[in-house]
Amino acid sequence: MKRGIKFKLNKNQMNLIKNYIHSEFFKNKENDNYSPYWEAESKLLRFSFKGSNEISITGNSGFYVPANKYKLLIKKILDFDFLRKKLIFKIKSKISSIFSRPKYMSHMKAFDAVMSNKLISDPDLSDYRFDHLKNSIKFKNIIQKYKNIVKDYKEMTSMNLNLAEERSNIIFQYYYRNLLIPFLENKPKDVFLEVGAGSGNLALILANTFSPKIYLIIDLPEALINSYIFLSTKFPFYRYILPDQFNPKTLHKENNYKNTTFIFLVPSQKNLIPDNIVDLSINTHSFQEMDQNIISDYFKLIYRLGKDNSLFFCSNRVEKIPTNNNPYTEIQVSPPNNFYHYPWQKRNETLINEISKLHRLVCADAVAIKLEKIKNKN
Repeated sequence: MKRGIKFKLNKNQMNLIKNYIHSEFFKNKENDNYSPYWEAESKLLRFSFKGSNEISITGNSGFYVPANKYKLLIKKILDFDFLRKKLIFKIKSKISSIFSRPKYMSHMKAFDAVMSNKLISDPDLSDYRFDHLKNSIKFKNIIQKYKNIVKDYKEMTSMNLNLAEERSNIIFQYYYRNLLIPFLENKPKDVFLEVGAGSGNLALILANTFSPKIYLIIDLPEALINSYIFLSTKFPFYRYILPDQFNPKTLHKENNYKNTTFIFLVPSQKNLIPDNIVDLSINTHSFQEMDQNIISDYFKLIYRLGKDNSLFFCSNRVEKIPTNNNPYTEIQVSPPNNFYHYPWQKRNETLINEISKLHRLVCADAVAIKLEKIKNKN
């Protein structure tokens, strides 16, 4: 189901986004390696300008921008056809839920259960499992309860998460934040790289928590509009460089500003990034939707860019077929992507390797999480 939101932009933001949209980096997409899944989904990521300072963005997969659900509700009430369909869907879902199995927890309750090692979260005490309770006691900036997520998010964005439609996605991002905190303690945090940042929710949270000098985002041309608009409206005083403005010299430390500089690149620009500059590389929930040759290219990129002893955090479905929009009526040609068949570098040190405790309480699909330390020296 498509979702949409409007943003008010200042003059500089409007000029930057319009220049990017009219550049070759947005128009020429031949070298950006769309999988069948993203070929279909990218067409649902649309935008339109209204007046001198407003942009409206709609999307589906990867579009998880928190928006006030009550403001949206008023608009939906005025749409009779939508209201009728929604009512029918709710009735069917309610009847189905009475008899359906298994039952899942809400994201809010599941987060609290995992962070406090409740038995339902299967908190094995093992060196091969992340101990959330132990780490939350040791590292005070780990957020232990959903109510504290609400507080932190409001301080950062002025938005009450309890009034947002897409809060489940934000909860997942805070979960990933908690996992990373112990391993980034006393580690360099100059350059972060995220492949497939979607709306920029994780980038927002990590930049606010760790303040890297540079946050690199590589994504499809349409998706970059989404993440740039969201991040620049929440962090208006940070520096933003869109693909048409990028110069590799920007990555030199002497060019870095006091606040984080966000650099947005399309996939065809990824080879312009110099070797051994990244302290943390991230991919969450987009490798699972790529062709396998594209996944292999990104692994090579991450291992090339990562400094020795830098970190690579990856969270994706254990198995998923990247499909087009008609997976139930058309044969899908793409083979399944298996998390454990990704081209992991054997000499790297594994720090976390487990099925996500949070996801298994809220959804049917198993999600794997792996954090490794990159070993580039022989």
